[in-house]
Amino acid sequence: DYIEHDNPTTLFVIYHDQRNFDERKKVVKSLRKNAKWYEIEKLTFNQLYKATREAIVHRNASIEDNALALLLERCGNDLLTISNQVEKLCLYTHSIKKEDVERLVPPRVEEDVFKLTNALLNHDLRNTMRVYQDLISKKHDPLELIGLIANALRNLYQVSIMSKKGYRDNDIASALGLNPRAIYPIRKNAAHFDITELMEKLYDLSELDYAIKTGTVDKFRGLELFLMRI
Repeated sequence: DYIEHDNPTTLFVIYHDQRNFDERKKVVKSLRKNAKWYEIEKLTFNQLYKATREAIVHRNASIEDNALALLLERCGNDLLTISNQVEKLCLYTHSIKKEDVERLVPPRVEEDVFKLTNALLNHDLRNTMRVYQDLISKKHDPLELIGLIANALRNLYQVSIMSKKGYRDNDIASALGLNPRAIYPIRKNAAHFDITELMEKLYDLSELDYAIKTGTVDKFRGLELFLMRI
């Protein structure tokens, strides 16, 4: 009843993030008739790339292509983070270069986990423990890191399999929900690693995750021992 006779002094917002509206229901029919609908799709990488450049130009600044690519790599698709970093960069300089982004925009934890995963699979104990200790010093929880490492290994495995089947980078990115620019370095790295080893590491991580969550292994000691068994 309120939908059809709303209070004119009230702004009433309904937010729904699923695609399961049943158009046969009375309430949905009433909303369709009386409400304003805004259907917002998630931005593609190209749309994000264009919008970010436009935001920088709007602030009377410019950015080099490689700097913009690194900015989006470090911010992901978080619009608030991108907005804040653009504001900071434009205050720092009106001609943004890659080194400016490297200096001012902190890398995402996924970037460090990518380095950790590569060091792990390259059997480089020194770099593995260096990156791990750096992540722990930044207050990242071992369970969070286990999930991120597993995801990185899974991406290596899936990209490797799909590449061997002849899929193009854009098709792989679309199927896995990854940034198209991320596929080439993942595919390049995946070529150096044995598929069997990737699967073994994923299995070991699942066992470690279970052991930590059931209280049989300390999460810090468990992850350290896993990383040291290279």
